[in-house]
Amino acid sequence: MRIRALGAWLALLLLAPFVTEAEEEAPAEPAVRSGHLNVARISGSINPASSDYLQKAIAQSEEDGAAALLIELDTPGGLVASTKDIIQAMLNAKVPIIVYVSPQGAWAGSAGTFITIAAHVAAMAPGSSIGAAHPVGIGGSSPPTTAPRRPRTCWPPSSNRSPRSASATSSGPRRPCGSPSP
Repeated sequence: MRIRALGAWLALLLLAPFVTEAEEEAPAEPAVRSGHLNVARISGSINPASSDYLQKAIAQSEEDGAAALLIELDTPGGLVASTKDIIQAMLNAKVPIIVYVSPQGAWAGSAGTFITIAAHVAAMAPGSSIGAAHPVGIGGSSPPTTAPRRPRTCWPPSSNRSPRSASATSSGPRRPCGSPSP
C-alpha cells in the first residue's frame, strides 16, 4: 500500500514537465492535469496478452480523461512483436505514460527496457534493475553468435592501393585478385 501511494505521488510530481503555459488569448487552464491516475500492472513476460492488456489500458485512460497511465512493470522481457505494438501505442498515446519498475527488486529486462524508455516518464523502485536489451531465443538462450562467413575482398594488382589499406566495409585483409584465399 505504501509503495502504491509513493508511486502515485511520484507520478504527480513527474507530470510537471508536461504542463504548458496557456497563451494570453486562450482561456485559463489548470496548471496540472486534473483527474485520476489509471494503473496497469505487468508482472511476467511481454507477450500478445500483455500487449493487448496495455493497449486497452492506454485506450481506456484516454477515454476516461485520466491525468496519466502508470504502468507498474516487472518483466524479464518477451516477444519483439508484442514489444513493438506496446511501444507504438505508448508513443501515439494522448495521455502521458509513466512506467514505474516496481516492486523493490523488480526487473525491466530486454523488452521491459524498451518499454521503460518509451514512456514519457520512467521511475524505478529502490533495488530494481533495468537492462540486458538484446535478442533472446524462445528457450531463453541467446541467438547464435557466429555470423556466416563473408567472402574476402581483393585489390587489382595494377592499382596503387596497398593490401593494408582495407576499407571499413571489407571483412578481412585485402589480397591481390586471383591469389588463393588464406
